[in-house]
Amino acid sequence: MSDKKPKYTRANLADLLYRLVNQEDRDRLTRPQADRLVDHFIAGIQFALSKGRTVELRGLGTFGVRDIPPGKAKNPKSGELIEYGARETVFFRPSKKLKKLVNWQQPVEIEGEETKEETKKENNE
Repeated sequence: MSDKKPKYTRANLADLLYRLVNQEDRDRLTRPQADRLVDHFIAGIQFALSKGRTVELRGLGTFGVRDIPPGKAKNPKSGELIEYGARETVFFRPSKKLKKLVNWQQPVEIEGEETKEETKKENNE
């Protein structure tokens, strides 16, 4: 059985942004504004990629578009050889900093942020 970790969704990110901005100064950012900010951020990345641009976010990584040349592939079910045309695909190359954080398994500490699993453990004790 695999050890599944909880997903961190767009809504979680918006909530985290809301809490971080309002940590010291209350009501600087409303929850709907935080939601829209995350939506606009994602839309900005999508727009740049749709224009073939590279998006570099220091400390996180680089998003880009890569050309895939035409080729041939084998249908595993029928064994039939199929030709496919050239296409583009999106890639993500993580930064050195992100690789270190993931490989050393030392998460970035954010005050007041914990996973659902940690909350369950604390409630069961």
